[in-house]
Order: sequence, then C-alpha cells, then structure tokens
Amino acid sequence: MRPSGIDMVKSQRLDVATGVVVHHNQVLFVRRIAPEVPEYHLKWELPGGKIESGEQRSDAVVREIQEETGYRVRFLEELPITYTADLALANPPLTVDVRCGLCSIVGDHGTASEPPQPSKSGTEEYRWLPFADIPYGDVIPGSREFVLWAANHFGQPIPPGASIYRVELESIDYQVNRRRAYELSLTFVPEKPEKPYRLDIRYGRVQSGSSRTKSSTYSSMSDALNEAKEKIATRKSHGYSLTSVESNHPLRSWMGRLGVPFEDPQYPKLFD
Repeated sequence: MRPSGIDMVKSQRLDVATGVVVHHNQVLFVRRIAPEVPEYHLKWELPGGKIESGEQRSDAVVREIQEETGYRVRFLEELPITYTADLALANPPLTVDVRCGLCSIVGDHGTASEPPQPSKSGTEEYRWLPFADIPYGDVIPGSREFVLWAANHFGQPIPPGASIYRVELESIDYQVNRRRAYELSLTFVPEKPEKPYRLDIRYGRVQSGSSRTKSSTYSSMSDALNEAKEKIATRKSHGYSLTSVESNHPLRSWMGRLGVPFEDPQYPKLFD
C-alpha cells in the first residue's frame, strides 16, 4: 500500500484498496520502503494502493496486487471493517480511508502447500508469512487490522499483544514523592467488526499499585485516535510526560510535536 506521489496540497480524501491474499494459512506481504517515515520504513504491509478515478474497489485491489507482486488474484469478498486515519499535519488535512478484500491466487487449486510463483515480476519485495509467524509489531497500521481479522476468520492463533498499540505517560510530584501513571492501550478486536477498536485507559498511583481502568469502543480508528489525542493532550497540560510509545503507533509523529522534553536522554530514542 503506497499512497506516495499524492498531491498532499490538493487532496483532502484518499481512498485506498488493499488485499489480503491467503494460501494454506500464509499471507502475502510487501515491504514498505519509506525512509521519510522511519516508523514504517522496511516494515510489512498488505499490497494495495490508491483507487483510480472511476475504478471499482475490487478492480483496484486486483490491479495493485499484480503490479506490486506479479500475482494474478481473484477478489472474493470485502472485509467488514474500515481503517480510517486523519493526517492532521498535512496541508490541508488529509483523511485516508482503507478498505480490504479477501483474495485468492488465480489458478490456485489449493493442492500444494507452497504458494505458486507469480505470473510476472512485480515492483515490490514480497514475502509469504504463515499466520503463526507474522511479526505483528512489524506490520504497519492499516494492514495489521485486516490481517488480524483474517487470522480470526480462518481460526488462526493471534499472539498476545498483537492487536495493541500502547502509550504511557507519567507525572511525578517531587514535593510529596508521588508518581502517577497514565496508560492508553488501543486494541483491535477482530471478532467485533461493528465496533472493533477499544480504547483502554489505566491510571493510578505507581507506589501503591492501585489503578483504575476505563474502556470505550469505536467503529473507526479515526474516532479512537481522536479520543486518544484529547486524553494525551490533557494529561500533558497537567504535567504528565511521555515515557513510552510503541514504535509504529499511529500517533507517534503527532506525539513527537507535543513539546516532549528532549533534554532527557530517554526521549530522543522515541522520536528519531
């Protein structure tokens, strides 16, 4: 999925189509080359791209997969979830809507465990990964959710933590020697496609080990992230500092602009 080359000034909405191609419980991935976005560079994603004017979503999926990997695929069905991301730092702001289709290889009769060779060379590095071996931490947002849906759909195991993005903040009151923790966990729940995004907020005193948790569910990633943004900004305004951010968290770049105290040597590692 490569929405590069898009005119970020004129575009306000970008529709992207991707495909999850499954063969004997193996999924087809392509390598993301994006040195300008370090948190996504050299990570794995599903093949796909921008839907051309007048093009059907299913046709875009088939075309993009063949262009990127060389495989001719058959579009089977559209997944019941959408990944929406608001790129607030674009000028003007850009909303990206990603949909995904379940696909199979044309001519694949399922008799061989190893995937067939593509009909021609593609433009991207690709790899087949068994569900059990997928490094979910190296699968970028906007692909990870669809792969998790497919794993659940095919009854494949999902490793603990594979569906979670975490952010941790902390406040220290030196006068009373009190530390307060604030953790946001954004979890994708594939078995609940109506509202698959769950935001868990855990907060409390570190020394006493006491904490409380609040949970809310959302129909889109965009709604969940907007809520997370408000919560993080509010905590920052009350003196909390970011202490941990998952390396490919969808809000990572935004959080790097919140006035993080970079004089502390632990923080530059989060946002290099």
